[in-house]
Amino acid sequence: MKSLECLPWHYMSLDDTEALLNLYYSSSDHNLLSEQTQNVFDCDLQFLKLVCCMSTKAHMSYHSNSKQLLFLHKYITALSTFIESKKESVLKDPSKFKIVLPSLLKDVEEIIAEVIKPEEQINAALPLTREILCFLNDLSDPQLVKHAVDSVVSWLNTRPQSLLLLPCLQTACQCLNSVAVMVTIAECCLVTRFNTEILEPNEANSIWQLVSSCFQVPLNISDNFAHSCVNQCAHLTLYCYILNRTSKFTSVGSKKLLLQSLIDWIRRSELSEKNESKCLLLWDKVLELCIMLAHDDELQVVQKALSFFCSHLSLLGEDKIGNVLLAAVGLGQPSPLSVNFRFLCRVMSAFILLQIPENASVRLEAMASGYLPVTDNSGGPYQPSRSSEPSPSSSAQKALINLKGLLKNKAYSALRAQINDAIQYAINPRHCLL
Repeated sequence: MKSLECLPWHYMSLDDTEALLNLYYSSSDHNLLSEQTQNVFDCDLQFLKLVCCMSTKAHMSYHSNSKQLLFLHKYITALSTFIESKKESVLKDPSKFKIVLPSLLKDVEEIIAEVIKPEEQINAALPLTREILCFLNDLSDPQLVKHAVDSVVSWLNTRPQSLLLLPCLQTACQCLNSVAVMVTIAECCLVTRFNTEILEPNEANSIWQLVSSCFQVPLNISDNFAHSCVNQCAHLTLYCYILNRTSKFTSVGSKKLLLQSLIDWIRRSELSEKNESKCLLLWDKVLELCIMLAHDDELQVVQKALSFFCSHLSLLGEDKIGNVLLAAVGLGQPSPLSVNFRFLCRVMSAFILLQIPENASVRLEAMASGYLPVTDNSGGPYQPSRSSEPSPSSSAQKALINLKGLLKNKAYSALRAQINDAIQYAINPRHCLL
């Protein structure tokens, strides 16, 4: 191979390259395609990679990208044919099959990183990544699909700085047939990309802007895509989907529809201590949409949406889960959520409910009517107002009492300073929804 690497294969025409590939795949044992390891490759395949510029040792030319696409297309086509014909044997021992796609992705990552200018890398990687991941569309057996997807996800999880994260995200959203697989790979790309140290808030904003530019879900599957995000607890992918939707608002009606859908998605998402922090992004979008609709004079819609949202926050803030009545008296199962998150749920619920008083509009500015009078801040039993004066609702008072109750709860003893600060923030009439 070393002597072959010195020859000027980049002068070989595209037609001759295709003829060579056709000759190889018409005469070779396709079983070798699924038996390569990360360190040992079939010599013929190594040679073809050299000819097709799929190796960092190859000389690049103006039609290198075309040769790379041709190599991947021929390889994937032959692999698909072999896998379908030898399905049972592959399923008996999928270990060799599970390194094929990661090996190809690694090849692409290496040649893109070494021979392409930085500003051109993502565009150069996109068609190559698409050719590899679209192999998933060719698999008919669900178990084979799972093995293949797991292999891609495992590889991506180890590469937070990979040049292929965004191309894989874009390919997953635009080219894959299975919505569930789309969401799985998209969420993996997003989680992996943010699984690095971010020093400045502006850095995170820049990443989201870049991600949003790559995130395009076909309109005809958008509803199924969102539901799959909810079912898979893919909160970052759902957030990206919402960013995409909010950038295309054309009417007040579309804002209302998205707000209703978003609150329903949040309600149906299963949270655990592992993924609870991701849903805060969705909460932020709920408040943003409510403020937008409030400025559109859709105040009743906002009040109803926030009340429904806070009822869900109240449930998340409970220390016990299960039957509502059992949880209310502390007899349910222990919450799977962290103490910090449950505290945050109670804070958010109390604060938001105090911004939607009775007999008044949503509080969108400091000192707006309906704030809690100083005399009612003691935490005693709520005395409902008998007049038509703007005042906090009974739900807001109850939420505030629940928040204050954490001061006597041993589980929250380490948070007492934060609880006191949160109470003072929530009842401060200078604080509002904006």
